[in-house]
Amino acid sequence: MIIRTLKEMMAEKGWRGPLGVLRVLKLYVWDAYILVLCAQLGPPPWVPFFHRARGARIGRDVFIDRSVLMDGLYSDLITIEDEVRVGPGAAIICHTKAGKTLRECGVPLSVKPIRLCRYAMVGANATVLGGVTVGEGALVGAGAVVSQDVPPYTVVVGNPARAVRKLTPPAAAKDADAD
Repeated sequence: MIIRTLKEMMAEKGWRGPLGVLRVLKLYVWDAYILVLCAQLGPPPWVPFFHRARGARIGRDVFIDRSVLMDGLYSDLITIEDEVRVGPGAAIICHTKAGKTLRECGVPLSVKPIRLCRYAMVGANATVLGGVTVGEGALVGAGAVVSQDVPPYTVVVGNPARAVRKLTPPAAAKDADAD
């Protein structure tokens, strides 16, 4: 059972041999367990540090609540730019993997990157799915499920997320874009 599971994990990542076993153990034990626990239990200002250690690209002045669920296996596909806020209970999920029976029916593994552009905000208990870019200054409302890109300075709410309001970009952002 354990050997078969290790082989499946290695095949999914394209890793082979003894080095592949060590990489799987590092990914599942260190990155997806120990560092996640550190992010959940450590002081709030340290949360981005632990997610960076897992491979996520995170900019300056980012707040990520300790209860945020960031993809355990593909955190290297997550980019969070400067001054982003991610609220309590939010989920940032880069991959979906069906069970064995559905995989045999043709449901593929889906792995896609996620980008939260600068000044964006993800509300409490919102979910951002793989392949999504949340634009600059966009606001994802609490509980929203985002499966498509969010334009800059737009408020989205609901499941599935839909635009309900356009925000006015600050003058500083307009001046920076003009340069």
